[in-house]
Amino acid sequence: MDGLDWRSRLIAPARALDGGPAQVVVGRVVHAGTFFAAAQIDTGAPVLLRPQAANELIANIRQVVDRNAQGDS
Repeated sequence: MDGLDWRSRLIAPARALDGGPAQVVVGRVVHAGTFFAAAQIDTGAPVLLRPQAANELIANIRQVVDRNAQGDS
C-alpha cells in the first residue's frame, strides 16, 4: 500500500503502452492532517494535488480529450 489515508477513490480503466490493463486512480486523501486530491497511475507513486493544481489537471485533461475528439494532432 502507498501509506496514504485514502478517504475516497475513483478508478478509471486504462491501457499501458504494451497494451496491458492499467488504471488511473483519483481520490481524496488525508496527509499530515490536511485533505488533498490525489492521483495515481497504475502502480506508480501517488501524487498530492492542492485545489488549484487539481483544477489545472482537470482543465488539461478536458483540453486533450477535446483535441482528440476534433482529430487535431
